[in-house]
Amino acid sequence: MQKLVEFSQLEDTYIVIDLLASEYGWSITEIQELTIPEVSGLIRCIMRRKGVKPQDLPGPTKKTEVTDLIKLAKKLGAKPEQLEALKNGKKVNL
Repeated sequence: MQKLVEFSQLEDTYIVIDLLASEYGWSITEIQELTIPEVSGLIRCIMRRKGVKPQDLPGPTKKTEVTDLIKLAKKLGAKPEQLEALKNGKKVNL
């Protein structure tokens, strides 16, 4: 059985899930099936629609997004094969 994780360790994940669920009415399961590029693109679209100027939008490189994703996956207890799949740009369910 996987150990429960404190809210503070998953706060960013909850913020993204809350944003997409409230914006589009999607379930947690539907959101978890999105790829990182899809999530990233949707967040940028939401921010633009809410009036954030293009120059103020976050613009991490793909490498930065993957690195951040791998860090988050490690916090969530991802298996080595899941981490390897993330590095290779494959979809992974955590």
